[in-house]
Amino acid sequence: MIKRVVILTFLGTLMGSLALGAMGGSVGLAVGPSALGATKAAIPTQPLGSALYALQRQTDLKMLYVSALAKDKTSASVPAGVPALDALKQMLTGTGLSYKMLNDHMVEIRAGENSGK
Repeated sequence: MIKRVVILTFLGTLMGSLALGAMGGSVGLAVGPSALGATKAAIPTQPLGSALYALQRQTDLKMLYVSALAKDKTSASVPAGVPALDALKQMLTGTGLSYKMLNDHMVEIRAGENSGK
């Protein structure tokens, strides 16, 4: 379920960009961590897959991961107002997972403890 959500979110973003380009519009993306936004509401401790989905819905951060990585893992809670990448780091604390930036808006979540670029 979560893997499907991640892929659908990515495809929806891609299709929206393609449609805008076909209509003669331009696609402008802000660059840098602040462009990803911050959590709008607190995300409580919960199954990791649910927490990642909540973070993705509240920010412009997109995530790719195999849903089995999140299975049987619990996220740390994150208060409102935390920048997206900081929130992701907090959620992954103690899970044995890390992330790698793929571009300005997308991360890959993977096994291992070394997070970042």
